[in-house]
Amino acid sequence: QKAVLQQYVEPLLLEDHKFDIRIFFVITSVDPLVVYQYKGGIARFSSEKYQKPTKKNVNNNNIHLTNFAVNKKSKFRVKRMLNEVLDDLAAQKHVQAFLREK
Repeated sequence: QKAVLQQYVEPLLLEDHKFDIRIFFVITSVDPLVVYQYKGGIARFSSEKYQKPTKKNVNNNNIHLTNFAVNKKSKFRVKRMLNEVLDDLAAQKHVQAFLREK
């Protein structure tokens, strides 16, 4: 039987959900160092609120993983994504209004 053992590190949480952020860079030269950062990035969230691993929930990937392939099947995903889109649109409107005032 194969197994993977590793220490579980307490995750950083955002609104009680595990998350990860991916930012992309391209290094085109080392000497001199030339690095370009892509303006966009990816933030991925677990679809269920984080709970410390127990025997009962350790296999609930929607709590412990942020992979899109895992969370796209979650019953919580659609509602959460809609709320995030609405929040993003509201935030963009506030920023645009602020910039117009300046």
